[in-house]
Amino acid sequence: MSGLDRRQFLARLGAGAAAALTPLPFSLAARHVAAEAAIDPVRAAFAAGLPAHPWLLSVASVEREAFSGQAELVQGKLPMELAGTLYRNGPARHEVAGERYHHSFDGDGVVQAFRIGADGVEHRARLIETRKVKIERAAGRRVMAGFGTPPAPDHPPRDNTEMNVANISVVWHGQRLLALWEGGDAYEIDPEALETVGPHHWSPETAGMPFSAHPRVEPDGTLWNFGTIGWVGKLALYRISKQGQLEAVQLIDLPGLGMIHDFTVTERHLVFAIPPLEYDPESRADTFLDRHVWRGDQPVRVLLVDKNDLSKQTWLEGPSAFVFHFGNAWEESDGTIHLDFCRHPDAGLVFGSLRRVMWGEQVEAEPPIVTKWTINPRKKTVREEIGIEIGEFPSVDPRQTGRRHRHVVTLGRRDETDARHPEFNAVVRHDMESGETDAWTYPGTLLPEEHLIVPRADAAEGEGGWVVGTALDYEARRTQLAVFREEALADGPVAV
Repeated sequence: MSGLDRRQFLARLGAGAAAALTPLPFSLAARHVAAEAAIDPVRAAFAAGLPAHPWLLSVASVEREAFSGQAELVQGKLPMELAGTLYRNGPARHEVAGERYHHSFDGDGVVQAFRIGADGVEHRARLIETRKVKIERAAGRRVMAGFGTPPAPDHPPRDNTEMNVANISVVWHGQRLLALWEGGDAYEIDPEALETVGPHHWSPETAGMPFSAHPRVEPDGTLWNFGTIGWVGKLALYRISKQGQLEAVQLIDLPGLGMIHDFTVTERHLVFAIPPLEYDPESRADTFLDRHVWRGDQPVRVLLVDKNDLSKQTWLEGPSAFVFHFGNAWEESDGTIHLDFCRHPDAGLVFGSLRRVMWGEQVEAEPPIVTKWTINPRKKTVREEIGIEIGEFPSVDPRQTGRRHRHVVTLGRRDETDARHPEFNAVVRHDMESGETDAWTYPGTLLPEEHLIVPRADAAEGEGGWVVGTALDYEARRTQLAVFREEALADGPVAV
């Protein structure tokens, strides 16, 4: 922990607590908000806008804290070999005591379990009992600050632990199920009952430190992660063993650090693309989001960290862009690095549409494009190849993490269909070598969420797997789980 005493770290959080970023608004079946019961202006505006934009059911607030039931098989047959549990989480409680959050990233996290077996699919979900949830339950009102929601006037944020909503992603590692956020500890969840065990500390020294929501788990089980401490210009790096033991932690000085949501790894390096979205310590804005400034005339800072010696770092510059999610990266013998990601032109999505949906508004944003970078550390160059395909939430065969890969699965958009909403409506497999794609388009009232690749026993590494994902049918008010053969997406799901 050289360079920053933990007590000093926690004390500084009141000036700007860490924030959460999430892939998409959580789409658990939710209730409408009654206009006549609206109290605050955000809630009233959402109630008024929902009839015109019924797909905004995806960011309505769940009315119960726990769900359970047996799913109904409506199409096809579940593959016999696909047995296990798909865990998901996301922001689902978007209101507390009649007051609505101001940003879709701020909802309290709910964890879901889809247990797939010979008897079909059992579904459970439960609100994560964070410290924030307990404080607001005791107060009987919303008091805590969020990423884009100001705190109650009588309750300024004291530390990042109070703001942790555990709503971005989950990871199963070291025999623990962990719900992750951007700016604080992981929350351990009982994998069977989905009850909250509590914050998980990797060590006494790292308790309360930011631990990001997109760790990378290598084929040998090693987990890498980071945490951003933008208000003091520090980037924390973590290496955690297959058994779940902290093996190394390193703090890097990074002036002007703002939001980093994701990173990736090769066999020899950690790879960061730091967008020019900077935290302004002098800002007097009342939300963490609004203390950031987008500097679109500045390049992306590319950071390569030697995995064998975290103090060894290489810096380059890439074209200006905003990155939420990476697919994968791999490294040639001469050190050249290839990586793919979903490229946003700027951070407008964060400041605009992901905020305005909470008011019941439909605001268009320029879509992300599947993009490739070739990084030459010796020549200090970054070559960019921007594709033509819209895509986000990339997934690769987990056996290829940090290794050479060919295929990436993303959500996409097919406008020639009957889609009755402006969101992603397709799942797409990209061949990153040939540029060819294979896709399945969801029917018009379904909003697909992030899809994952599950390796299939009869397929070689990277050559085929099951693609598993959920989608909200906002008209039927149901969430569905679909299973595809990765190499035959266009054939549609083998089971729903």
